[in-house]
Amino acid sequence: MSAIKQFFVEADQGPLQVEFQEGQARLPVVILCHPHPLYGGSMHDGVLETAANTAQSLGFGWLRFNFRGVGASAGTHIPSADEPAETADLAAVLSWLADNTSHQTYITLGYSFGAYVICHSAPHPNLQRRILVAPPNAVMQCPMGASAIPLDIIYGTADDYVDPGAFPAGNTIATHMLPAADHFFSGQHDALANALTGIFS
Repeated sequence: MSAIKQFFVEADQGPLQVEFQEGQARLPVVILCHPHPLYGGSMHDGVLETAANTAQSLGFGWLRFNFRGVGASAGTHIPSADEPAETADLAAVLSWLADNTSHQTYITLGYSFGAYVICHSAPHPNLQRRILVAPPNAVMQCPMGASAIPLDIIYGTADDYVDPGAFPAGNTIATHMLPAADHFFSGQHDALANALTGIFS
């Protein structure tokens, strides 16, 4: 496995800090979207670390990045009741992958606020799957309407930020419940890795 590449991708508010681990060319790259910028969220979150390690163990490449105003990424997070501005950050990263790598299929995986961003993002033509980890739909508007793109939702039964009763139904939507897991998956990272392995496989 090659070394992790660290660089910046240009976005509408300036450069975004990125780390990229290439995988097998025939497999998708997993793009990891981190939790809320105002509550300590960054690309080095432990849940995303588990997701990256799981993807890498199966031969997938992964890319994680800091949203605007986090770490060394330029710009500022501006709270909004509408579509989050961070959807533009995700779009910039997807465009960079399409233009600069041989990987032509992608999976977006967001945790908490990152899942919220994915819910509001327009589908990229090369997107194969979306994975929402603990989407905070009990406290934020997270549109998850039916789509041709497969959607997997991973959540814990002890998570007050998630409302499973509001999850949509559909042939392309699968839910994965982790008993007793809270919003941070405390002590449940092995269970999370097992759920992700099932999805990636």
